[in-house]
Amino acid sequence: MGNPETQSTAYYNGPWGNRCLFKALSHSIQQFFISGRPVYPVERTLLVNAIIEASLISKERGGLPTEAPFLDVQYDAPRWHKLRENGKSWEIITSSTEQPVEFSPGDSRFL
Repeated sequence: MGNPETQSTAYYNGPWGNRCLFKALSHSIQQFFISGRPVYPVERTLLVNAIIEASLISKERGGLPTEAPFLDVQYDAPRWHKLRENGKSWEIITSSTEQPVEFSPGDSRFL
């Protein structure tokens, strides 16, 4: 299976660290408060937690394939296009854009 040691890993999460990705989460929270309906169905949370649980069980068993009947969760993914960041802020905020030292809600430069 090749070399089991990690050779290299990298993840570019946009200019200013995780700030751009956090905007999508913040937008989802705002939508929840505005609409009174959760943006992400509870089945999504159950499915993600079940996947993590199955992974940990497999790891505990030395990485062996593991039956996971609790992964039998019906989940129809909604369309996220209105809530996703999709890199649009990267067209405005680039790696050369100076990061503000403080957060000012309502600052029109960042809306």
